[in-house]
Amino acid sequence: MKGTQNDKTQNGSGTFTAADGSTTLKIIVEGTGTPDLANPNLFLNFKYHVTFAGGSGQFTAARGEAEIKGAALFTSPSTG
Repeated sequence: MKGTQNDKTQNGSGTFTAADGSTTLKIIVEGTGTPDLANPNLFLNFKYHVTFAGGSGQFTAARGEAEIKGAALFTSPSTG
């Protein structure tokens, strides 16, 4: 996945490719990740909007959108 990031917004794009390389599905992602107010050093709440933007083979005409919401738990210190 390639993308950019500022303080709260992450943007990116990528391609899923079948194991045999015969088909691909392109995606565009935009979302936010914010520290959990109750546990900012442990949890990150995230919400992403995903756009499916065609591809090859059976996914040539694929179009659609999805929303992903969740939380991540950090189990060790983060650097960078």
